[in-house]
Amino acid sequence: MREMNVLERFIPLFRNPTMLKSMLDRMRPVSQKIDLQHYRHRKGKHKNQALLEARRKRIMDTISLKEPDRVPVIGGGVNFFPAKYAGITVAEFMYDLPKMRNAYIKMNTDFPLDMTFPSFLLALGRPMTAAGLNLLKIPGRDIDVNACYQYNEVDRLKDDEYTTIIQRGMPFVVDTIAPRVAELFGKHGIGRLAGETRVMLELMKFVGTATGIMHEMEARGIYSFFGAFAFPPYDVMSLMFRTLSSLTRDLMKKQTRDQVMQLCERMNPLLINLYTSMAKATGLPGVFFPSERAFSLSPRQFEQFYWPTLKQMILALVKEGLIPFLEWEADVTHLVHFLKEDLPKNVARKCVFNCDASDIFEVHKILDGHMAITGNIPLSTMCVGTPHDVEQYCAKLFETLKPGGGYLLCPALGIPDEAKPENVHAMIRYAHEHGKY
Repeated sequence: MREMNVLERFIPLFRNPTMLKSMLDRMRPVSQKIDLQHYRHRKGKHKNQALLEARRKRIMDTISLKEPDRVPVIGGGVNFFPAKYAGITVAEFMYDLPKMRNAYIKMNTDFPLDMTFPSFLLALGRPMTAAGLNLLKIPGRDIDVNACYQYNEVDRLKDDEYTTIIQRGMPFVVDTIAPRVAELFGKHGIGRLAGETRVMLELMKFVGTATGIMHEMEARGIYSFFGAFAFPPYDVMSLMFRTLSSLTRDLMKKQTRDQVMQLCERMNPLLINLYTSMAKATGLPGVFFPSERAFSLSPRQFEQFYWPTLKQMILALVKEGLIPFLEWEADVTHLVHFLKEDLPKNVARKCVFNCDASDIFEVHKILDGHMAITGNIPLSTMCVGTPHDVEQYCAKLFETLKPGGGYLLCPALGIPDEAKPENVHAMIRYAHEHGKY
């Protein structure tokens, strides 16, 4: 009941029968449109079912450390490459749903990847702007129309508020933190109600478009893997409550160090439930798991402040039948051994380690036979190199990582926004020509 009261304080709209009926009336055409899209794509789905199943099996066999028919080639974390490739701005991709849809379909049609990435989820510019959300600096609103979004690091939890948030919990988050995250939550009365209505309507438009895209992807034989996005509690602390520099200072003082640990531990069950619910709602097994802050910690700090809740989260998600896709950014070679030493094999074989700037050959030595690996064609090679450069790097990766399975070919953090199309084609072509077992 307490959780419901908190939810109602966030969205009092649902306590108003008249407004709720109006929203449902507006949602009905969206639902009908989704059903029509699903019906329209049934013929294509039947035609491409074998292609879809072959791609799905290739991915799943590799993750399970079985030898597939060939090395899968994936896009990884694709952000705005579809926009750049289609010739539209990043701002248009985030704000204009029809343009976003066309760009996303074009990219996935022209580049036959074994697994796509749901970049269309970035097209939340309108609802985020309607809510006055300030977690991100958004292209066209806060920064240049062709820039990638940026995290807006602000100390939304002040230095002297640790004790208060631990004592009061969610009510403090709702009353104090939420208005610092989004202007909407600082409004009252009719202004709040109008703002919430606008946000909900924008979200409904987005959901209708996103659902249609997912149906079309499936009909085209394009395998969608990711059903949820997840951040470890420490990253949530850094991205939402404290800046990285402030959080780093907090770890130097005993009182705040202990309070950081308490907050991470208290957040973890809530986050696990959230991520699990997201994945279950989509019916897709993959959980994209960027670790933005692990690189900033020493092995001792990582073991004390970061790994316990992350490990708990991995175990819980795998228990629910989900597949964590662990994208540890920067060079974290010195931390990879935790995955080998602390995760049972039956759990590790349901995970993927996405290698960014870590030494992928050293990572392979540690995780060989334990966990699948993907990455790490350098982003610089994809952006300024030649197709020959890409092929040479792929050959180097295949020599060590291909034998026996367990490797998915991919750029370091996914296809970068500024990647040369010919280099993406070269990566895919190399997998098709040289990846067969």
